Amino acid sequence: MINLDVSFSQSDGVEIAGDEDALQELRAGLKWCAENGFDFELPVASSLDPSPYEKLLSRIVISMNDMDNVFSIVGDALVIQGDDNFLLNVRSNIPWDAVDSHSGLSCHVHYDRSSFSDYLDEDSLDVLLTKKRRA
Repeated sequence: MINLDVSFSQSDGVEIAGDEDALQELRAGLKWCAENGFDFELPVASSLDPSPYEKLLSRIVISMNDMDNVFSIVGDALVIQGDDNFLLNVRSNIPWDAVDSHSGLSCHVHYDRSSFSDYLDEDSLDVLLTKKRRA
């Protein structure tokens, strides 16, 4: 189980937030699935209040296919599904190595249909990938 906050709301999409170690584990899962073609599941633990999002998710399922590149919600899971190029592109855009600033702001990347239209299908949820600032 990794310590990631995975929050979801219909209006705001999904936010995946964690420290460097947790984001590295997510990157490893994306790479493993892209290279091996098997589903990969990451149980996540969080005690965060999900506001302004509606709920916290307890799993991330990474799945390979050649039809759709999407982020979707199935039950209590965020499903990241797509071809190997998509999974590796998501992996490369996770800000795991962003330098903590003194401003108090987290480092993040918007992985949405506007910014990544070459990779992400129209029916996908928008995702915010966030490296938490160290306390």
